[in-house]
Amino acid sequence: MTAESGTYMEYADVFEHCRLDAEPSEIHGMFCGILSSHVENPDAVWQQELLDEEDKGGPCRQPLKRLFDATRESITGPGLGFTPLLPDDGAALADRTRALASWVAGFLYGLGLGGLATDDLGDDAREVLRDLSDFGRVEAEVSDTEENEEAYAELVEYLWVAVMLVYAEVEEQK
Repeated sequence: MTAESGTYMEYADVFEHCRLDAEPSEIHGMFCGILSSHVENPDAVWQQELLDEEDKGGPCRQPLKRLFDATRESITGPGLGFTPLLPDDGAALADRTRALASWVAGFLYGLGLGGLATDDLGDDAREVLRDLSDFGRVEAEVSDTEENEEAYAELVEYLWVAVMLVYAEVEEQK
């Protein structure tokens, strides 16, 4: 994500105001999953999932579109710009861990929305998705220790690798 796309807390405030029943990490994960599935019209998929008919032109559409466009740019663009949208390091580790699990759930859900079947993937990508499924069940009752901070950082890094692997593999097949 880029600074122009907004922070986790900025999106949390907007999504609460819009009465979206999902946190920013879950929505961002879903966007990443939809994009990684290489569905033909990804904009239509997320709008169908998140917006009611009256919301399609309403005030909630614009921040969602901004997040989606920034997500698309970070995943498909050059360089290593993709970063999961999670609370910043100042948040309690338990909150960041819950958000990470939510991000993973959103990602897996987004892959499903995009119609990606795991049978269509190679062994490495299937293994990554199994790992992510396990991450989604991670316990959020963790203490703020250096060891747990390091483990969390490794999980976030693994998410980056996992998304890039799935994205690239599906792109190769298309």
